[in-house]
Amino acid sequence: MKKLFTMIGSLFSGSSSSVMSEKHEASMNFDPENVGSFLVELNSKFDLGFSSAIDKMVKFSESIPVNEEESIFVEINPNGEKSTMEFHVFMDDIDAPDLYFFFEQAKLAEEVGDFMIEWAETRGM
Repeated sequence: MKKLFTMIGSLFSGSSSSVMSEKHEASMNFDPENVGSFLVELNSKFDLGFSSAIDKMVKFSESIPVNEEESIFVEINPNGEKSTMEFHVFMDDIDAPDLYFFFEQAKLAEEVGDFMIEWAETRGM
């Protein structure tokens, strides 16, 4: 992994997105080949209920041109509560997408950020 960073629990208010009223962030830089396996483990760890969207999310992350960024919104069900997750990709390098996960729940963003660090460390990244 070329670089690893996390920004956990940042609150962005006044978002132009009408889909989410508050956005709490967890983010990290990935090697492209790790995106799919991370999404599978993230979904499983937090029982978010987006397994049917994983292939779409991986293809979306692969479709972003270098120096571009885009988002899609994915329906999730943390703790059995319907919610929306923004999946944002910034392709700052040809082989290093930055993935941002924006949640409506601050606690979930913090837990996902902690999981990202643990996930990377267990893989020597």
